[in-house]
Amino acid sequence: MKEKTGWTPLDGDTFVTKEGFIFNVFGYDHPANRVFAFLKYIPSRFAELFQVEFLERTWQFEGTRFFRAEKLYTAKNYQTFLDTFRKHFPEYLYYCRFRDKEVISAPLDSIQRVFVPKECLANIRNLKERDSFY
Repeated sequence: MKEKTGWTPLDGDTFVTKEGFIFNVFGYDHPANRVFAFLKYIPSRFAELFQVEFLERTWQFEGTRFFRAEKLYTAKNYQTFLDTFRKHFPEYLYYCRFRDKEVISAPLDSIQRVFVPKECLANIRNLKERDSFY
């Protein structure tokens, strides 16, 4: 985990917002004070707002149950995500003049925790008690 201060968002990084949404960073070029990202996990308290099919399996993180859309990156689901954010969390939308459309882009001030893959892997490698291999 990395503090967001001094963080440069890179494709594949993951972050958790103050509302509890978990996003994956998309790309390397981001607007000032924002991060282009895909919504990966939805906290259970907001699941009913998103009119998409969810996987049967759920995830737990720090005491919160999470749902994930069955099909994350379809055009229909992305439009549903846009509609839901527009109605309930408009600060997550950004009009991108290069794409000439509205996209999901989290404000930096909404991000609480950041997970950078190479740092997470280094932390796992440094564990004294690791899970055993098969």
